[in-house]
Amino acid sequence: MLNIKNYNFSVMTKNNKTNNKMNATVNNIDENQGLKSSYKDKTLFPSNNSSAFFLINSKNINTSFTASGIQEPEAFEKVHSDFLYKGSCLENSNEFRYIVNKGVNTIISFVAPENEEYISSEVDLINNYNKKNPLNQITFKCLPLWSTEGWDRLENPEERKKIKEEFCKLLNENPPPFYMHCLAGRHISAKMKEIFNEAVAEGKILLPDDEL
Repeated sequence: MLNIKNYNFSVMTKNNKTNNKMNATVNNIDENQGLKSSYKDKTLFPSNNSSAFFLINSKNINTSFTASGIQEPEAFEKVHSDFLYKGSCLENSNEFRYIVNKGVNTIISFVAPENEEYISSEVDLINNYNKKNPLNQITFKCLPLWSTEGWDRLENPEERKKIKEEFCKLLNENPPPFYMHCLAGRHISAKMKEIFNEAVAEGKILLPDDEL
């Protein structure tokens, strides 16, 4: 399982010419503050493959589990038994707690890494949880599709096949249950639900024994 607290990733300069390796430590935010916190010390960088993992480097931001209650993420839906759920980006600790209570072990984001303002809070929530639960960590992965280019890929038959392969690889190589999301949980996520159902019918996804 990927520990997103420390991870080597590729850094690209603003002129997109230089790649360097560095080690990032993802610190935390107050879950009640969400995107109200300052992100001036944060940067998102994609890795070299299309199903990129990415991390944020943040500094001196305090965090604690102080929020109470849980809240269902927008457009939340059980896609397949207790194996896969879909919905929106996790905006606060109550939505994150809802996912944790569902037993989710892997979160797959379709929001592209460059859309930092939409995904930063979620990554911090995951990192905070993983720091407090080192033996039961949540894996975070990204298949960037929430963009005009991503939508075009989904509409192109050949590209759609490639996306299906990438998606199946993520599902087969990481621990279930899964929570997948785009931004609002309605468009890209709905398309990926279709792709998931196709892949299940084709026998391309390794479901738990009781799901076969």
